[in-house]
Amino acid sequence: MSLRRMCGVVLWSNPDDRKAVVWCEDQGHLAYYVEPDHDGMNGVSLDAGDLIEFELREERQLRRVTNPTLLCQDAAPEIARQLDRCANRSEQSEQGSTDNVVPFRKKEDWYTPMATHVTA
Repeated sequence: MSLRRMCGVVLWSNPDDRKAVVWCEDQGHLAYYVEPDHDGMNGVSLDAGDLIEFELREERQLRRVTNPTLLCQDAAPEIARQLDRCANRSEQSEQGSTDNVVPFRKKEDWYTPMATHVTA
């Protein structure tokens, strides 16, 4: 089992079941989040379009999100809608289509990084 820190966008979430599916910045397989049971305290609430930072655990054939931190709420709400449109278009099209690529905004457009100061 390997562990890496990375960012990703929540594509789907179910607050009742406390689960989410995340697109990862390495553009590998999707990662899955299941909020652990806590006594009296809930973890971060994830919604489709949220930009998060997390630990990625690769276990056999599954990638799991652990310890998510919300970086920007509703940073990319259009992604889920565009993926849904592409899936519907692919199902309706009998011929292979090349217009099913979903464009992502540049990373620097998702959030404003903190300014760094140089001291002499």
